[in-house]
Amino acid sequence: GNQFPPIAAQDLQFVLKAGYLEKRRKDHSFLGFEWQKRWCAISKTVFYYYGSDKDKQQKGEFALEGYTIRMNNSLRKDAKKDCCFEISAPDKRIYQFAAATPKEAEEWVQQVKFVIQDMESNAIPEEEEEEYDDVGQVSSEPIDDSIYEEVKGIIEFF
Repeated sequence: GNQFPPIAAQDLQFVLKAGYLEKRRKDHSFLGFEWQKRWCAISKTVFYYYGSDKDKQQKGEFALEGYTIRMNNSLRKDAKKDCCFEISAPDKRIYQFAAATPKEAEEWVQQVKFVIQDMESNAIPEEEEEEYDDVGQVSSEPIDDSIYEEVKGIIEFF
């Protein structure tokens, strides 16, 4: 269902990533193809999907908050088996997609992880944030080092 108002694909704001993916149907009927081509876009923290990039309204969308994403090479047996990823959350529908190439699938996964992580870091309660600030002021390390540590930490997290 659509929790967000209809919006034309061309009117999406703050698009972090967009492009054609194949989306797996939730009802695996024998009629029609199991995978359908969809134009997908991440706009701010919402994942939208359309029939094409010319569509005037989305076929569906979901807020990425609370979801996790991972590559999954068990969804298909064909040449695209290494191009698949899935977005899932406890008690929610699993969304499964296939990109054109494994590299493109990786890019979608990294971008979605980035959005989810960004939301989680913004959700830190204020008291905790203040504590971190104090630590930052007391610390006498050169700033460059701490930035490097932070970047390294992010890479290791993935």
